[in-house]
Amino acid sequence: MAEKFELEHGGQKYTVERGEPRHEAATGGGAPVGTDSWYIKLNLAAVTSLQAVPDEGRAALEARIHRWLDEHPEPLGGAGIVLGGG
Repeated sequence: MAEKFELEHGGQKYTVERGEPRHEAATGGGAPVGTDSWYIKLNLAAVTSLQAVPDEGRAALEARIHRWLDEHPEPLGGAGIVLGGG
């Protein structure tokens, strides 16, 4: 599965990105950290992160993200989420 893709939900286009290993994210600056998580962003603002599930296919991951977005309609955008190892 691609480590970064776009997903549409509720008329919005989200970016979904797998975190990078800690040392790689630190050298690049600002990258999501930790390959054990998927980070969901809207207009470059972090919305949430979801735990990566071993052997989970893209369709199952997308369904899980859609469920999360349905359950958390407001507010979207980054409260308490720090990308890049904060």
